[in-house]
Amino acid sequence: MLKEKKFFDIHCHAMNLSHPYFLSFIKQFNIPLLLAANSLFGPLSSFIIGKKINKVENLMSVMENDVGNIFFLMESCIKNCQPPLVRNGKVNIGGNEYSKIVLTPLLIDFGYKGMASAAIHYNEPSHKPVVEQVIDVFNGIKAYKEKYENGGNLFEIFPFLGINTQNYPLGKETTEKVGSEPPLHFLPRELQRKVLYRKKSGKLVFRGEMRPDEKNALAELFIRSEDKNAVERLFKNSQDLKKRNTIPKMLEKYFAQYHRNPNELLSKMGAFDGNIENLTSNFFSGIKVYPPLGFDPWPEGDKEELRKVKYLYRYCCKKKIPITAHCNESGFVVLNKKQVQTYTSPDQWEKVLKRYPELKLNLAHMGRQNKFLGILNMHQWSRKALKLALKYENVYIDFSCRGDEDKFYKLLKKLIAEFPEKQREKLMKRILFGSDFSINLMWCSSYNEYMNCFSNTPVLSPQEKDLFGSMNPEKFLFD
Repeated sequence: MLKEKKFFDIHCHAMNLSHPYFLSFIKQFNIPLLLAANSLFGPLSSFIIGKKINKVENLMSVMENDVGNIFFLMESCIKNCQPPLVRNGKVNIGGNEYSKIVLTPLLIDFGYKGMASAAIHYNEPSHKPVVEQVIDVFNGIKAYKEKYENGGNLFEIFPFLGINTQNYPLGKETTEKVGSEPPLHFLPRELQRKVLYRKKSGKLVFRGEMRPDEKNALAELFIRSEDKNAVERLFKNSQDLKKRNTIPKMLEKYFAQYHRNPNELLSKMGAFDGNIENLTSNFFSGIKVYPPLGFDPWPEGDKEELRKVKYLYRYCCKKKIPITAHCNESGFVVLNKKQVQTYTSPDQWEKVLKRYPELKLNLAHMGRQNKFLGILNMHQWSRKALKLALKYENVYIDFSCRGDEDKFYKLLKKLIAEFPEKQREKLMKRILFGSDFSINLMWCSSYNEYMNCFSNTPVLSPQEKDLFGSMNPEKFLFD
């Protein structure tokens, strides 16, 4: 256990407007729909819609900052907004006193390759390599730490690395999705030995480094320009295999000497020299996966992808690396509704846990589902997530972006009360506080408002608040 008592925000983001897919951002918050409704219904809807647009503007005003300024905004907010959470140099939350707040900003791998839209001219997916987000976040942490050279910093910041296994190979293979099965038998025999097509996933797989003549031969097998573009990407991604990032190389780079030790993580906070090649173990405290951007926790129909996720889970089990998984139908969504429901559901994670029962996993947002017919709340995923936490010793649940009203905490207690007493006691030790800042600004006005809602809710006792905000996340991170 830590010598000092600290509060943990186990689910937040340090994201600016250069990091996410802006198209998915607009779709997520229905910004065009808000504007259209305002013009259609005029004064009758202007008050409600105006408030929603104000929240969008509030969120944008935060995301226009660089990452260092985002940390300063968060700190200033809880120190100076009313009521302040910091008094006499101590953090006061829910009747408990803490020396620091530990932030674990979750990086998201926005490198999804399948977001092309037939409805627009420039329909190739933009390139959002997670490496640029990594550099921005660690530069931001450095700027924040340098402000407090003599101590006095409120935050200790230990990010989670965003990984989408679909964006990286295991070794020398390169894959791209194509729209139709190519007649590979027309290729020269030597080239046939390097390439194959997987019917279930619709992926073209190439082994090794592709030559220009091989690229041209493959492209001639396709008619659609989209498929020819996929071959072009296949060619580019297969080049320079020695320098190319792979899942094993990435995990070894960032977690080879990872020991779940808070002091080792703290020693690396602010130590970034601007060169990503010099990032090593203990700069990251865990891994973030995001199914609505194409990560399938258990891709049964795709042997190549299944091998990748198995490698990830084996490595995380061996090192006890915590994984936080987006478990919410909403978010940055680039898949169709059926895919989102399949990939994001706790049922998909149950398939993983059956094979890797020791995996340390946080099902974020407590398994939030969209409302039925836009009216009725659904809680099947929340109940399923709670059952998984009972069944598997290392499964946790955070309630990020949900704890902005007392009615959520009433719902949480109600769902837990459905279980027998001994199981209720166990579940209380698996719940984690999370804010989802700055995305939560679509539902509340500030970081301080969200924190104060948790701090002041009469639904939870001071002991329960300490469990959710300090003891449980400390165990999840550091064991």
